[in-house]
Amino acid sequence: MALIGTLRNKAGTWVVVFVFVAIAAFIVSDIFSGNSNILNWGRNTVGEIAGKEISYEEFQSAVREREASYYLQTGREPSDREMTGLRQQAWDLLIARHAIEPQYEKLAIDVTDDELVDMINGTNIDPTIQQSFTNPETGEFDRARLGEYLNYIKTVPPNSPDRIRWEYFQKDLAPGRKRVKYDNLLLETTYVTKAEAEHYYHTQTDVAEVKYLFIPNFVISDSAVKVSDNDLRDYYNKNIEKYKTEASRDVKYISVPVTPSPEDSAAVHEELQRAREEFRTSTEDSVYAVTHSDGQNPYAKYTMASLPPFLGADSLTEGKVFGPILDGETYKV
Repeated sequence: MALIGTLRNKAGTWVVVFVFVAIAAFIVSDIFSGNSNILNWGRNTVGEIAGKEISYEEFQSAVREREASYYLQTGREPSDREMTGLRQQAWDLLIARHAIEPQYEKLAIDVTDDELVDMINGTNIDPTIQQSFTNPETGEFDRARLGEYLNYIKTVPPNSPDRIRWEYFQKDLAPGRKRVKYDNLLLETTYVTKAEAEHYYHTQTDVAEVKYLFIPNFVISDSAVKVSDNDLRDYYNKNIEKYKTEASRDVKYISVPVTPSPEDSAAVHEELQRAREEFRTSTEDSVYAVTHSDGQNPYAKYTMASLPPFLGADSLTEGKVFGPILDGETYKV
């Protein structure tokens, strides 16, 4: 608001006209740029996978799914750093869903109910289950502990955390097994001919023996070689590109440090005294702080432990203004 008041009082009508023309030019250039943000208003595409645009809502749904799975596994909310990994997992999930899973149907890749039972409590138990039910003393998979857990899961209510966690885990078993089948199928389709294998073998194992004679320049005496001016001129003309250099200059300068004088400091202090009263009586103190702060972050958030040293927690009361205070080399209010 202070900025608007300054424009109104000091700049006059021509500033308003200039701002209006600048905004109009920006809108017109945006519309005819071919990549108009105005014409594309409302579009919320975050990316494209296999020719399909992924909306922000679909991506956020995948992120929330990963968040829920993380919370069920750890019992706590993910940190900001962990959220980066969860967002990447969500995007990888969408890649699998839109680019890889459609191939399963084309190749008739499926996981039957019998396979799922076998993955949970059969002959080919899923590696994740084996790892979760490993006996810490022997380091071996403990089938008895798995059986006890499966019996326990059957007795808990459907909305209990343990039951929900197990349902989430079961939900990922079939897609995981389909991906393994798909990757194995790709591996089986890779074929290397006998000629390719032989060529690779020779490139890795063949060796060659080379004999050569090396005479360094320093073993030849300078007096044994006669170089004429014509020889030097011919060599220079043939290698003239090697001797080209960029134009250079010699510059001499002095450095004058710009430091405030006592008069400068007094003027700033006096100006802040006036600003202090305006800030104290302002009805929009946040706006005043943002428009008048110089070189500081007016949006900084503080806790009682992170307050600046010159502010005591006990002295903080609503409406009280401190300063001007010299903090290092900066006056602050």
